[in-house]
Amino acid sequence: MRPRGFVVAIDGPSGAGKSTAGREVAERLGYTYVDTGAMYRALALKALREEVPLDSESALAELSRATGIELRDGGRQVFLDGTEVTGEIRSREVSAAASRVSVHPQVRRDMVGRQRELGRDGGVVLDGRDIGTVVFPDAEVKLYVDADPARRARRRHAELERAGACASLDAVEREVRERDHNDLHRRDSPLARAADAVVLDTTSLDPEEVVERMLAVVAARAGTPLHLPGLAAGLGASGRRYLEFLRVPSMSLGIYRLPAGGVDEQSPHGEDEAYYTLSGRGRLRVGAADHPVEPGSVHFVAARAEHRFHSIEEDLVLLVFFAPAEGTAAL
Repeated sequence: MRPRGFVVAIDGPSGAGKSTAGREVAERLGYTYVDTGAMYRALALKALREEVPLDSESALAELSRATGIELRDGGRQVFLDGTEVTGEIRSREVSAAASRVSVHPQVRRDMVGRQRELGRDGGVVLDGRDIGTVVFPDAEVKLYVDADPARRARRRHAELERAGACASLDAVEREVRERDHNDLHRRDSPLARAADAVVLDTTSLDPEEVVERMLAVVAARAGTPLHLPGLAAGLGASGRRYLEFLRVPSMSLGIYRLPAGGVDEQSPHGEDEAYYTLSGRGRLRVGAADHPVEPGSVHFVAARAEHRFHSIEEDLVLLVFFAPAEGTAAL
């Protein structure tokens, strides 16, 4: 391990929730948060102010080398040549300019050098487009965060509205999709998922669920022992039913909690499931078959099978494994 801890690399397209989750993960781990996108935005802001052509690689590279960019307060504040610009760099104009600035190899080389220096000793969470593939290909933890483009556009639109900017949702979605195209097809360090990155689809997750999954990946990499009773108790206190604490490309593992007197009916889907009962009592119906559920019992549910937990006498706490069945992973 590096002197100060792991390097946690978070990659993914715009609006997938990288920054929001990354800041919270860094705070909970006691790590420094590095928003690499904010660094490009700060440079883009300066280029706009000084009317430096956004298609001039040499001029932008020279500007970058002469620019001071600082991330303070755990990455929450961005300073450009000593002046805070945290709010200014989030405008639509700067976002579009940052996308154009970041395609230039000479600019990226300068920024990558700064980012590597910030994370050299570990204890950092960095998010961007090429952290796990270019900046820190040896990062101990790599995450790739993605979400449906329409969902990402809604998040970005809400962010702009909070900042007082006027923009139609349709226009924001067009910008998001254009940014995706530019990031994926730029010549130098295009957006790509590292082969050893854990993928998190945040389309239907709230921010806390994203953070929990990220922390679970870090804990797994650190070899932190799992305390299932504690996780189950925390899930009950939160009022939620499911807590995922491990995900790899083809499998997830979590805890499912169902209250006494309730019913949980699930529609057919493309995953095989296995449930191990930690505590509680009830029944599980799979198709026409009905099975008792009690501590220590194991139940397998094939992909696309209708099933429901019912007649729950005591709160059920289940350890559940999900894995795509052959030929159903894309469903």
